[in-house]
Amino acid sequence: MLFAATYPGRVSGLILYGTSAKWTRSEDYPWALTREQWDVWLKRHWENWGGPLNIEYWAPSHAQDAQLREWWAKALRTGSSPGAMKAVLEVMQDVDVRDILPAIRTPTLILHRKDDRGVLVGNGRYLAGQIPGAKYVELEGQDHFWWVGDSQAILREIRSFVQNLSRPVTPERTLATILLVEVMEKDAHRKGPLAPLHLDTAYAFLRQEIARFRGSEVGWSQGRYTAAFDGPSRAIHCARSIVESLSQRDTPVRAGLHTGECEFAAGELVGAAVQIAEGVLRTATSNEVLVSSTARDLVAGSGFQYAEGRQCAIEGISRTWTVFPVR
Repeated sequence: MLFAATYPGRVSGLILYGTSAKWTRSEDYPWALTREQWDVWLKRHWENWGGPLNIEYWAPSHAQDAQLREWWAKALRTGSSPGAMKAVLEVMQDVDVRDILPAIRTPTLILHRKDDRGVLVGNGRYLAGQIPGAKYVELEGQDHFWWVGDSQAILREIRSFVQNLSRPVTPERTLATILLVEVMEKDAHRKGPLAPLHLDTAYAFLRQEIARFRGSEVGWSQGRYTAAFDGPSRAIHCARSIVESLSQRDTPVRAGLHTGECEFAAGELVGAAVQIAEGVLRTATSNEVLVSSTARDLVAGSGFQYAEGRQCAIEGISRTWTVFPVR
């Protein structure tokens, strides 16, 4: 989903089967496991890995099939160690791509079995309501494994969808991570060992770092630098590098990041994503990298650590965003 939103010109069609935009329950997303249920789920996986684990959820109609049970147990043993499995599931708990779903412009087919015991059907219905123009097909059955039960119904829908696809077209709007960096006024009462960099020297360093982390320069004006990245991970690494390096040179800066849909118009980057990134930047303090909750959720498992979140009001946008300082 993230790839389709970020690189629409490289994706002719998106097919989603039995999946979800979020894996941990919240007040506004009731179709996932709670944190307490995740703890039980992880413990059960750890203790029973290598056996026909949870076959009654993934294929309840064939849960007593000896051949399927043997195959599933072998697939688990050859596919992962218990430790690697645990690491993957711990990352999955924090995955949340809900905010980027409206940015998907690729033709999308969503398939979900109505009584799926492994991934509740509410997940599929939610995706269908959030991805513009998506075709949603709800199928009979309770098995999550697509090859168990009426697999031909799934294959028919996929075949019809693929046969009617055209070549991908790059839309005017796309998903990007916006990084704003602002060189701040130095505290006149602060005595540092190094003199602050001149703005043009800071600008040269910013361009160097943006290029190093494969970002695209958008603009520089009155001490504020704007860049776009195709994903939040490199943008966060870049922001940390800039803030740490310039602060060591006694040049205070702050950075704000947000991932969202935006477009180029008259040579400028515009859209709500830019507006939100500006609000995140205004909330940041000196020598701080601040990211929106959307950017944070998209890099679950990347090893970043954050301080406690705080609220950020965005001018012109009714929703209040939670933003997080990167440690």
